[in-house]
Amino acid sequence: MKLSRAFVGGVAALFVASAAAAAGAEQAPRQAPERASGARGVVVCAQDAASRRAFVRRYGERPVFITAREARQVRRDAPAWQAPRCMTEQEHVRYERAATVARARDPREES
Repeated sequence: MKLSRAFVGGVAALFVASAAAAAGAEQAPRQAPERASGARGVVVCAQDAASRRAFVRRYGERPVFITAREARQVRRDAPAWQAPRCMTEQEHVRYERAATVARARDPREES
């Protein structure tokens, strides 16, 4: 599965932690680091058949793709995901832009 970045999230904004950007680009997704209770993981992944098979092999279930808007709207009281959600590269760019704008408006907001 092609993986360009992985990030782990919390509330309405997911906490972004870039993972070996280009180094792990052609490898299967790595296990997400230990997450706080209720945290949600999101993996940037391709939508081709090989990537989907790799996701199933790694996490035991089919990938569920979310949009940048859905990622920003995740609520703290929502149940945690068993497997990380997938996001396309384009949606991840949208997510990063929205997080940058949110931080500019309110520096206390984490993304």
